[in-house]
Amino acid sequence: TFEEELNEAREESGQAMMEKIAFAFNLFRDGKSDEEVFQTGRFSSMEEVTEIRNIWKIAKESVGS
Repeated sequence: TFEEELNEAREESGQAMMEKIAFAFNLFRDGKSDEEVFQTGRFSSMEEVTEIRNIWKIAKESVGS
């Protein structure tokens, strides 16, 4: 049904975003700048990278690293 297809699309979209976040986290951990992360071509805008960087900072602080 349409609803099932929509739910599947949401799950795939969520999975793709989680993969992008994990990819960016690894680069941030390696000391890459937002610009370097953006230049990988996996992100639609610098704003997206900046938002993920902010999530990374919060996660890093909550772990105490």
